[in-house]
Order: sequence, then C-alpha cells, then structure tokens
Amino acid sequence: QAVHGLTKELIDDNGVTPSFGVRALKEILNAVKERKIAVVAHNANFDARMINSTSNALQMGNIISDENMFCTLKWSKQKYGTRKTNEALYLELHGVPHDLTNLHDAITDATITASSYATIMAGLRDT
Repeated sequence: QAVHGLTKELIDDNGVTPSFGVRALKEILNAVKERKIAVVAHNANFDARMINSTSNALQMGNIISDENMFCTLKWSKQKYGTRKTNEALYLELHGVPHDLTNLHDAITDATITASSYATIMAGLRDT
C-alpha cells in the first residue's frame, strides 16, 4: 500500500480474483507470443518473478519468463554501464524529465517504460 497506494478496500471494490487475473494474463501472453509482439518491462526479472509467484501459489505454474521479455533496465546496464531507474532512463533517452507525477502507479510506470522502449527501438532501427 505504501508504494502503490493500493488498499484492500480498493482491490475488493475494483479488482478481480487472483485466479481470474492470472488466467486472463495467460491468455493475453499467449496471444502476444503468437503474434510475436514484445513484452516490455523495466526490471523484467522482478515482474516475471512476481507474476509467476502468484500463478504458482494458485497452482497454475509459471506463465512468463524474463528471458522472453525486453527489459529496459537490463538494456540500460548494457548501454550505459549502470542500471538506470525508469525515470533516469527516460531522462537519458529524451533529454527532459517526464511530466508524469504519480511514480509507482502502474499506468505511469507503463507509460514511461513504453516511451523509453519506443525511443530505444527507433534508435536501433536508425543504426
């Protein structure tokens, strides 16, 4: 709750059951894989571990591997020699800080990561 602002009440009122969420995510990941679309994350190892921890607790097995994801954190280490935070990587790539204020909000984090990924891919295509 301290990091993301999610309370039990908010989840109870607006969320879905963990098993429903894992099944839905598994369907999405299968569709993404079939279409050869990249799954992108900043710290893919952490995200994959948390997703698989939940799916394994529900006896649904691993549903994702960070080896099949594009990790902007890992890319920053390879490119700059240091692991940059999501915000620092955005600043490095765009030359200006992002204007989103709600850090550790899933939509904000995803937006920053997506923007950085698009810039990375554009740069790779131009080389």
